[in-house]
Amino acid sequence: MVTEEKAIQTNEHHHRQHRRHLGLTTQRTFQFISSLIIPLVLGIFTVVITFHQQKMTREQRLEDLNESRHQRLEDFRESREQRQLEEKTANRSNEFQRQLATDRYRDELLVAYIKDMATLLENSNGSLTADKVTATVARAKTLTVFRQLDAQRNIQIVRFLYEAEQLTEIHKNSSLDLSTAKFRDIDFRDAAINEKQLRQLSLIGIFLSNATFMGIEMEHNNFAHTQFNSVNFLLSHLNNVNFSSTSFDNANFSFTQMDTVNFAFATLKNINFSSSKLKNVNFSNSLLFNCNFSSSFLSHIEFSSARLDSVKFISTKLHDANFFMAPLLNTNLSLAQLNSIESSPSEFVHADFSFALLFNVTFSHSTLIDVKFVSAELDKVSFSNVGLRNADFLYAILGNVYNSFISFFA
Repeated sequence: MVTEEKAIQTNEHHHRQHRRHLGLTTQRTFQFISSLIIPLVLGIFTVVITFHQQKMTREQRLEDLNESRHQRLEDFRESREQRQLEEKTANRSNEFQRQLATDRYRDELLVAYIKDMATLLENSNGSLTADKVTATVARAKTLTVFRQLDAQRNIQIVRFLYEAEQLTEIHKNSSLDLSTAKFRDIDFRDAAINEKQLRQLSLIGIFLSNATFMGIEMEHNNFAHTQFNSVNFLLSHLNNVNFSSTSFDNANFSFTQMDTVNFAFATLKNINFSSSKLKNVNFSNSLLFNCNFSSSFLSHIEFSSARLDSVKFISTKLHDANFFMAPLLNTNLSLAQLNSIESSPSEFVHADFSFALLFNVTFSHSTLIDVKFVSAELDKVSFSNVGLRNADFLYAILGNVYNSFISFFA
C-alpha cells in the first residue's frame, strides 16, 4: 500500500513538472513570436509610409511640372499676344503715317491744280474753252488729277470748275470736256449750292459709280452719254435735265419729281421710279428692263419706239402717254389708271391689266398675246385691227369698246 501511494505521488510530481515545463515553453514561444511581429509590423508600416511618400513626391513633381508647363504656355501666349499687339500698333502707326503722307500729297496736288487752273483762267479771259490749246491743256490736267485724287477732293474740283462756270454752257462758251472721267463714291450735294441746287451743270460722257444726288433740285443739267451705276436720286427734283443716250444700272428715282426730262435712246436697267411724279418725260427709243413705276403719276410721257421688259405700272396713274411701236413684254399694269393712251401699233406680250381702269385707250393695229383684262373696266377703248391670242376678259366691264376686225389666232 505504501509502495503504491509513493508511486502515485511520484507520477503526480512528474506530471506537475511536465506541465510546468510545457507552460514555460509556450510562453517563451509567444514571447519569441511577439518579438518577431513587432519589427515586422514596423517594417511593413515603414515600407507603406515610404511608398506613400514616394507617391506623394511623384504627384507633387508632376503637379510642379504641369504648373511649370502651364506657366510656360501662359508666358508664351502672353508674349505672342504682346508681339501681335505691338505689330498691330506698329502697322496702325505705319498706316496712319502713310495716310498722312497720302493726304498731304493729295492736298498738294489739289492746291497745285487750282493754282494752275486759276492761271489758265486769268490768261484766257475766264474761259478754259475759249481756244483749243487752253481747252486741251485744261482737260489733260483735270483728267490726270482726277485719277490721283479721292472722291472727297474730286468733288472739290468739280465744285471749283462749276463755280468758275467752266462746267456750264452759258455765255456762248461750251463746257469743259471731261468725258471718260471716272468718279466713284461722289456726293453731288457737296457741289450743290446749299447742298440743294445744281443748275446748268454739264457733265457729258463721264462714268459715275455709287453717286448721290439725293434731295437735289436740278435744272438745265446735261448728263448725255454718261454711264450711271448704282446712283441715288431719291427725293430729287429734276427740271429740264438731259439723260439722252445714257446708261443706267441700279438707280433710285423713287419719290422724285421730273418735268421735261429726256431719257431718249437711254438704257435703263433695274430702275426704281416708284411713288414719283413724271411730266413731259421722254423715253423714246430707250430700253427699259426691270423698271418700277408703281404708285407713280405719269403725265405726257413718250415711250414711242421704246422697248419695255419686266416693267411694273402697278397702281400707276398714266395720262396722255404714247407707246407707238413700243413692245411691252412681261409688263404689269394691274390696278393702273390709263387715260388717253396711244399704243397703235404696238405689241403686248404677257401684259397684265387686271383690275385696271382704261379710258380712251387705243390698241388699234397692235398684237396682244397672253394678256389679262380680268376685272378691268374699259371705256372708249379701241381694239380695231388687233391680233389677239390668249386674252382673258373675265369679269371685265366693257363700255364703248371698238372691236372691229379683231383677229383671233392660236
